[in-house]
Amino acid sequence: MDQTQALENLTDVFRTVFDQPNLVLHDAMTAADVENWDSLNHIDLIVAVEKKFKIKFTTAKSPD
Repeated sequence: MDQTQALENLTDVFRTVFDQPNLVLHDAMTAADVENWDSLNHIDLIVAVEKKFKIKFTTAKSPD
């Protein structure tokens, strides 16, 4: 998967999670730029990204 495909997949996930079919992602985007981004939607976003990309994020802290 190249960067363009990854962005397209992420865009699909964001549009679904935030129920914003016209949402356009950009490199400088933050949570403040997305309407209705709250802590619950943040968790939903993480889970949706994990499913879409078949990955698993960890909360374990790496040793310093």
